[in-house]
Amino acid sequence: MSLKKIGTVFPKDTRSKIWWIKLALCLILSNIFFFLIFGSPKEAPKISSSKINWVEIQMEAEVLTPLKEGKKVLLVNRRIGKKIEAVLKTSEALDSGKITVSVREEEAEHLIQHSSWLVLPFLKKLTLASSQKIQNKVTDHEIHY
Repeated sequence: MSLKKIGTVFPKDTRSKIWWIKLALCLILSNIFFFLIFGSPKEAPKISSSKINWVEIQMEAEVLTPLKEGKKVLLVNRRIGKKIEAVLKTSEALDSGKITVSVREEEAEHLIQHSSWLVLPFLKKLTLASSQKIQNKVTDHEIHY
């Protein structure tokens, strides 16, 4: 009985209005859901190109890793037993075989003074046996019988 009284007090049919509100709410929620699933992924932050005390050097080196701009690599010189951490600044080796890397200012001197560098992927635990270490292992003594 109470429903009949409400119908007589409010003669308009409210069911169609509720249906439109539900439909709009479902569209909004589905759009938000699909945006969260298929939305564009956030780009990885690039390494800052203007690091303090870092310099860019263009050099000739034997590249043993795929080149990708911003990639962390190791520059290795086996003759002197030196490894230097660097960041690639070029995505391709130029026609002349030169690449551009960013290194710490203190280590740039080694790159300029020495040649025949290898560009390797970054390895934390890479150890090099330099010729000086091998010479230090040889002892100078005579064998007495």
